Amino acid sequence: MYLLNIVTGKSSKISTNQEGIAGFSWSPDSKWLSFVQIAENTMAQIKIYKVDHKKSFDLTTDSANSMSPTWSTDGKFLYFISDRSFTTIIKSPWGTRQPEPYFDASEKIYHVALQKGTRSPFRPTDELYTKEECKDCDKKAVTVLIDQEGIKKRIKAVPIKPGNYKNLTVNKSALYVLSSDTGVIAKTHLSVVKLTNKDSSISTILDDLKG
Repeated sequence: MYLLNIVTGKSSKISTNQEGIAGFSWSPDSKWLSFVQIAENTMAQIKIYKVDHKKSFDLTTDSANSMSPTWSTDGKFLYFISDRSFTTIIKSPWGTRQPEPYFDASEKIYHVALQKGTRSPFRPTDELYTKEECKDCDKKAVTVLIDQEGIKKRIKAVPIKPGNYKNLTVNKSALYVLSSDTGVIAKTHLSVVKLTNKDSSISTILDDLKG
């Protein structure tokens, strides 16, 4: 994967991975690039590349597939999907055909605070909560800062049920994701999760989509 500066015409090599690279997403200030890369054990792993330093680091481990990285509009969080829920709809592996486990609703949505001490938008109000007052926040330029130390430990699940999720995106008030039913002819729906600490739930806003 290369990054081409269309003003100077110069390109920078970001990755030489031969297994697969996809799902790249720019930070709001265009200083960071997140992307999905296949690790040596064939798991999809999210990496973050800093343009100024021309270096990348691992956001997620290669212990599970992680995909669909997307930045919050304020540059404080990065959201992604990962298959870290293991629930099989096969009750028993025994029998004449000995079926393997069939995992359903294996994906969960996660978010990570890019700086230490940043409060999750889903955390319930408590004595430590102070509502931020900012009249001109929408007009201010966003600067993304990332504390790399301990970033994997700051990964938290968005408090909704697991599902068959893909194609995550976010705006300043909600997460949007494609959610599929179970089965051979399963339908796909557009679902939404509001960025709120009062009622963290996922709901369908449009049924039976192709993409």
